[in-house]
Amino acid sequence: PGSAPGRRFRRPKRSHPADVVILSAADTDLALLAEACEKAEASLPSLRLASLLALRSNASVDLYFDTVLERAKVVIVAMMGGTGYWPYGVERLVERARETQPHPLELVLVPGDDTPDPELARLSTAAPRDCERIWRYLREGGPENARSLLQFVAARFFARGEVPEPPRVVPRVSLYHPQLGLATLGDWQREWLDGAPVAALLFYRAHLQAGNLAAFDALIAELIAAG
Repeated sequence: PGSAPGRRFRRPKRSHPADVVILSAADTDLALLAEACEKAEASLPSLRLASLLALRSNASVDLYFDTVLERAKVVIVAMMGGTGYWPYGVERLVERARETQPHPLELVLVPGDDTPDPELARLSTAAPRDCERIWRYLREGGPENARSLLQFVAARFFARGEVPEPPRVVPRVSLYHPQLGLATLGDWQREWLDGAPVAALLFYRAHLQAGNLAAFDALIAELIAAG
């Protein structure tokens, strides 16, 4: 996925390489990053996103490696279950990260959940603090963290733009506002009409982390329109 025509975030063709490749088995990770890529305003490196579910066989890994991964400058892989989830792919990436031709590769291997994995950290070539930050951007989720992850990769590994804010923690329970994202009760109360009824709309935190909010935004708009 890349930007719409005319934006600076280049959109490689399916079989073409990119500066940054992010692999994950989580559709939510990929969807958030694709949306952040589409909305990117700054000059960011080219990006490819792919699902690990499509790279389970050794043959598919070899093909993707030859057409995309071999020429990437930064590869980020988020996987559940450690190296055992994608052993052949990890093996090939670790071997590539030891080489300097055609150019060095920064390899970032992070867990696909909230449990630290020392083995993934050991096999990564990027600095531990950078791997930790990328991991937290992914795991906290949400559109803001997705944008910040792309900005961080651009600033840290390509010297493009400013380093963004650290990952924004998404509380276990919070209030949401369509225009503000995470909000306070006061943000809502400023818009209330005296004497109007109040409707409490509850949804799973996972929707907020995945940026899956269009249906809720539409329902909120309808409720407001109805008074």
